[in-house]
Amino acid sequence: MSVMKTNPILRFVASPAIGKGIWQEQVAFLIYSASLVMICYLAYLLVSSPFYFGRLGMMQLRQDLNEIRNLPQLQSLEIYRNILDEHPIFGVSKQETGVVGKNPCDDFVQNFSLSGIVQGGENEAIFLNKRTRQTNFVTAGENLENITVQAIKEHSVVVVCAGKEKEILIEET
Repeated sequence: MSVMKTNPILRFVASPAIGKGIWQEQVAFLIYSASLVMICYLAYLLVSSPFYFGRLGMMQLRQDLNEIRNLPQLQSLEIYRNILDEHPIFGVSKQETGVVGKNPCDDFVQNFSLSGIVQGGENEAIFLNKRTRQTNFVTAGENLENITVQAIKEHSVVVVCAGKEKEILIEET
């Protein structure tokens, strides 16, 4: 019986005093022991996990690099362009549409801005050349850079270019 008094685990297992109120101490000891084991296990995981996951990450990185090295080489750009030209995008092929040339109206709008309109006996439109910063005054019927001014309205000018009419609004500044 002297061994049971000195060893707390044997005292816990073989104690006849369970019915005498010592069971609370035994349950507390059991919970304390279980939590101590859990804390030790968590500390082990905390210390060892970065090394384990780091090693896994390096293995995955090596595997990814090997997969990248084994990818097929790209062909020349012309081959891909030819493949794309064979298949119509949005149901329209290049043969159906043809190559669109530059529209003189677009060039005019790109190079000039309608900066104002002078109203009077004969209305005048004020166009600013964006490249040279030169101001041009034109009236209805006059030409400016192969564009004919057809009509000058209160807030816009109608021009004819390549047989098509285009209305140009006053540019807001």
